[in-house]
Amino acid sequence: FVIDKDGEDFIMPHHDGWISRVKIDKTEYEDMLHKESMKMLCDYDGIDDGFRVKIVSRKLDNLTQLKLNI
Repeated sequence: FVIDKDGEDFIMPHHDGWISRVKIDKTEYEDMLHKESMKMLCDYDGIDDGFRVKIVSRKLDNLTQLKLNI
């Protein structure tokens, strides 16, 4: 999370995914994002809530499903 130098605005960078060969605990990552955004918003403007980000997964049957910008 990024807050501009004047404290007027904030942005939340995101990306469209990643590939992992191992199963991850999505709830752990979702909770981490919520806690970090809650801290940022509280410091920013006293807001006592954060962003709830849902992480989803799907199985890739083969690598031809990937669309890479190389």
